[in-house]
Amino acid sequence: MRPSERRRYGLLDLMIVIAGAALGCALTIQYRAFFADAMGRHEMGYPPDWTLLAAPDGFLQALSVSFLVVALRRPRPPLRRALRAPGTQACFVGVVVTALQVLVCASVSAYRLNGAPPWAPAAVFLIFLAVGTGPAVLLVWLVAWLTRTCRPEPTWVDRVGRLVGAGWVVAGVCVQVMIVLA
Repeated sequence: MRPSERRRYGLLDLMIVIAGAALGCALTIQYRAFFADAMGRHEMGYPPDWTLLAAPDGFLQALSVSFLVVALRRPRPPLRRALRAPGTQACFVGVVVTALQVLVCASVSAYRLNGAPPWAPAAVFLIFLAVGTGPAVLLVWLVAWLTRTCRPEPTWVDRVGRLVGAGWVVAGVCVQVMIVLA
């Protein structure tokens, strides 16, 4: 793809991003309610402060999916070059780790039916988040940089994807700090 053919903002791109943001807001509300119910509430009826850690996770999961869809839509560079862009890599890692989180939580939920404590799926999800997406994004970026295969694209899609990746890293650091302080 020549520089003059780089994709500009389109209506469908905007619709995909808005749908991702709406899904992210809905997931944020659902995750917060899930963790508050699973781990208990304070005496005043408010969920514990650490349930706020679930808030960015749902939003970033939805944004990762939506920006991966936008990044892989045509017009785009050849797939091999598109997957070398750090923004696309971050969104791809977010989607893969989210899929693994869903599988792990589903298996823990099935195990819970056999007598595990009710907070087990929430605890596993938080631990998986703490060691999951943020460090995975950093690892993928480090490997791409060390192998000199990282090819940032000067497009809005790659730049926003890098912001999503940075959000994953910040969320991972915050979860690890909260776990250490708890």
